[in-house]
Amino acid sequence: MKPTIVPSIAILALTLLLSGCVMNRVNPEPQTIVLREAAGAALRVEIDPGAQWSSRMQAGPFIFNVLPQFAIWTEDDAGRLVETLYVTGADFRGMRHAEKNEKQAEFFAQILPFWSARVTSSGAPLPSKANPYPDAITSATPTGPTTLVTALTGSVGAAAAVTVYLEINKSGDSNSTFRADNDPAGQPSLIYAGHLGAGATRLELIGHGGRLPDEPAVYTDLSGFDTALELVASIVVTLE
Repeated sequence: MKPTIVPSIAILALTLLLSGCVMNRVNPEPQTIVLREAAGAALRVEIDPGAQWSSRMQAGPFIFNVLPQFAIWTEDDAGRLVETLYVTGADFRGMRHAEKNEKQAEFFAQILPFWSARVTSSGAPLPSKANPYPDAITSATPTGPTTLVTALTGSVGAAAAVTVYLEINKSGDSNSTFRADNDPAGQPSLIYAGHLGAGATRLELIGHGGRLPDEPAVYTDLSGFDTALELVASIVVTLE
């Protein structure tokens, strides 16, 4: 009897099924992303990821590293958006994020509701294929400790009353409180803030952006949150 010859493609498929194939690898090394040269006041944002910054999700033989989405922006003392300094994955070039590709602006409104509400209230559009954001304020989500280098616009100086916000969220982080059946987005976004002054300012956690049906706002009750609280270890903003 002749031995059975298994086609090489079947062997490859079996290997992938048993071992898994990581589709997007992460680099844990520190990096610096220069977004905007300092025509005005230079700003550095140092983000130290927490234990839950990256987590793995498996779909069949494929393994994906799931990273958070976040936005950084400034507001004046009246709570009006001054400018968006940074938002992840808003250029829509070579987009591999299926949900973002499908929902576009709606994706940002759901995952980063507080920032999105500030943007739309200012009359500016949210990111979409028809309105991609420029490289000066966007990049792929950093995979390790990151320093973002940017600059404030000329309309806001160091002496102005300015608050820096960071809103962060990671899809699929459901838990016993924010269950997949009643909170399909998982745990709501978390919001960090700090008043910008000369030198370094550590952004502190001030609340969350609300569940999907909620009006976008800062909700201070953080009961029921767990892994979302470990997305970041620290956020330090330095005005130079």
